[in-house]
Amino acid sequence: MPQRSKGARLWLKPAERGRDAVWVIKDGGRRISTGCASNDIEGAEQALAYHIATKVSREASAARDRCPTTVPIADVLMTYWQAKRDSVARPRELQSQIGRLNDNLGGMMIGDLTRADCEAYARKRNGKRAPTLELIVLKAATNLAFKERQILHPVPVWVPVQSRPRERWLTRDEVARLLWSRWRHHRDVRGVPVYDRRHLALFILIARYAGTRSGAILDATWKPEPGRGWIDVDGGVFHRAADGERETNKRKPAIRLPRPLLAHLRRWRKNNPHAQFVVEWGGRPVRSVKRAWAGARTEAQLGADVTPHVLRHTAVTWAMQAGADKWEAAGFFGMSHRILEQVYGHHHPDHQSSVHIALAGGKRSAKRSAKSRLSLVNRT
Repeated sequence: MPQRSKGARLWLKPAERGRDAVWVIKDGGRRISTGCASNDIEGAEQALAYHIATKVSREASAARDRCPTTVPIADVLMTYWQAKRDSVARPRELQSQIGRLNDNLGGMMIGDLTRADCEAYARKRNGKRAPTLELIVLKAATNLAFKERQILHPVPVWVPVQSRPRERWLTRDEVARLLWSRWRHHRDVRGVPVYDRRHLALFILIARYAGTRSGAILDATWKPEPGRGWIDVDGGVFHRAADGERETNKRKPAIRLPRPLLAHLRRWRKNNPHAQFVVEWGGRPVRSVKRAWAGARTEAQLGADVTPHVLRHTAVTWAMQAGADKWEAAGFFGMSHRILEQVYGHHHPDHQSSVHIALAGGKRSAKRSAKSRLSLVNRT
């Protein structure tokens, strides 16, 4: 059991290294010098009496300073930014979110924040996902402020109910239409066709086969470079994370490239031997595919719900529909087994198979199915 505090008391600190002995006030884990020599016991007692008399008022003042109704939201957001800016995967995105929160709520005291204020903020931002993510940041900042003793007690922050994970994925016909819209797209320059959108076709192929996020594809190079992932066409490996890159929730494991994709990449590399980045346009790396994607989506007659990230959903969904091993699929696509099961598991042909067996053949069949699954897990 922890020892009971002895309260504030005097202690004579022994002389050391040419310094005379001095009276010190011990109070919990603190040591406060009185400045009184060993022979000035009366002065030390007066210092102790003053310390005890003013202790309550000092603690009360410190409590007032940390009361949530006296701490601005701007200070809470700044503390969160300083703590997280070097560890998050997307610092610019976090900086933008904090900036929007600060512009709209920064002048309020965190203790005065109500659900009505959060709902008003969500309506003003006029969106579905963006205001939700920003209020999640504010909630995390408030929780950190309490843990760091910036505020005395936690403050609840209302967050809109998050929407269900996206179910949209593309059929093979839709992917083919997207690919052909970019591969065949050209403009005539003095009667000569110039195919200037094929870089997006390559982007679509990589996202379709590897299920890789847009950022990792656009950052990739053909040779190892500091701070970037790269594609080894000789070894058939896509190193999606840069050497020494910090691991985040957006996992980027190295993967072996599927044969069809590897064939496309080797052919592309052979035809573009001087390219530095995998996805280039005009000899320069592509920073974003939003504009080119909008044109491809229009030509392919697809809706606005088809974003580049849908290709990742498509790759995972097709893998599940084909009966891929769930543990291997989770490692390949860089997601947890829980997320894979939760979002994509219903596409797998073995999804809820034990229930079907039990309904069709009784308990014995269900037990046999459970044993077979257990043996599979033990092997993996």
